[in-house]
Amino acid sequence: MTRQSILTVPPESWVFRPLAEFKAQANLGNFVVYKRGPRGRVKRSGNQFAQISGFTLLELLVVCAVVALLLGVTAGALRSARQRTLVLQARAELAVLSQALADYRRTWGEYPCTGACPQAQPEPGPSNPLVVGSSQAKLFNALAGVNTPAGSPQADARAGRVFLDAARFRFEIGLDQPPAWPAGRRGEPAREVANAILDPWGRRYLYFYKQAPGPVPSWKAPAYVLFSAGPDGAYTIPPGWSGVVDEPFSELAVDGELVNADNLYALPQ
Repeated sequence: MTRQSILTVPPESWVFRPLAEFKAQANLGNFVVYKRGPRGRVKRSGNQFAQISGFTLLELLVVCAVVALLLGVTAGALRSARQRTLVLQARAELAVLSQALADYRRTWGEYPCTGACPQAQPEPGPSNPLVVGSSQAKLFNALAGVNTPAGSPQADARAGRVFLDAARFRFEIGLDQPPAWPAGRRGEPAREVANAILDPWGRRYLYFYKQAPGPVPSWKAPAYVLFSAGPDGAYTIPPGWSGVVDEPFSELAVDGELVNADNLYALPQ
């Protein structure tokens, strides 16, 4: 294309032409702009690539930082909302368990006693095995209609009544996996199983009644103590604990952490 052809463009229009058409290919990105107006032709030049809108490296870094910040805030908000949902679920489950224990007491005249039974750690796993003699298993077998308050299976007219709505809970051994639920032959006591009720975080609920680690004191709590270790899964019980959950108990610390502060407790009925 010749210079003469550029001058013949219609008035009031812009024409972009690389300078390479007028001189050597030294500056391929340069361009010339001609505009024909009332006062004649105006010539402007610049860099073709510099005029194209784009992001500099600094702008890209700023955008990435803003996106990362927004993602972090969103993820934190989602985690917080998730934890609030789990806390509400745990409180609802504890209310149902409290009602089940109230029904159990009306039937047997007493809550399930744990005596000197060991308390399994909340986190299930090979390093924290659950045994039939643990407090959590005693609670499960009692509410499943097997154990009497003394903690042993009996062939009793009252035995076999189930106090636990299994559909509302998760268990350490799923109910579709034998031996998840106690079973016995007709006329014989049902056998206990090593199973436990899990909280919304997948940890075992903890149950104490007339039992404490260390030297056995008199049980001063008005009823049982049933709780979830909460979001952090940690708790501690002082030696000689009498079952009273008060402010000093909630402020017990392990390595400087208030491990009992986020525990969630059932309210005995």
